[in-house]
Amino acid sequence: MLPDGNFLATVASTQWGKTKSGVEQIVIDFKIIEGIHEGERILWYGYFSAGAAERTLKSLRACGWRGSDLSRLGTLDLHVEIIVEGEEYMGKTRQKVKWINQPGSTALKNPLADSELKSLAERMKATAALLPEAKDDANPF
Repeated sequence: MLPDGNFLATVASTQWGKTKSGVEQIVIDFKIIEGIHEGERILWYGYFSAGAAERTLKSLRACGWRGSDLSRLGTLDLHVEIIVEGEEYMGKTRQKVKWINQPGSTALKNPLADSELKSLAERMKATAALLPEAKDDANPF
């Protein structure tokens, strides 16, 4: 099972269907393509209800879908960054793909400007000087 985190993945397969309530859906089987979880798979469910359709379409775009005709989905061949988080449902926690993004597009809402980073670095120098140095990649804490 995948832990919470961000993973580089590719689409292994897709399936179309309906939920019990009749909402159309797509299921994408993602395959992790790097790191210690390479080869592991996780499913993502996209829904075409009024409240979820736009997000589902944006996710399909990130995977490589072009055009406007879902019946011509074609090959979803782009590498994507998926964000996996645990979700509790009926007393059980399961891992779920929360977001599908183009690689490198996950960004901070308020990134520091160069001048702000320099100011932060200057303020942290004294505190950092008090910390022990890491030795042989060991955790100093």
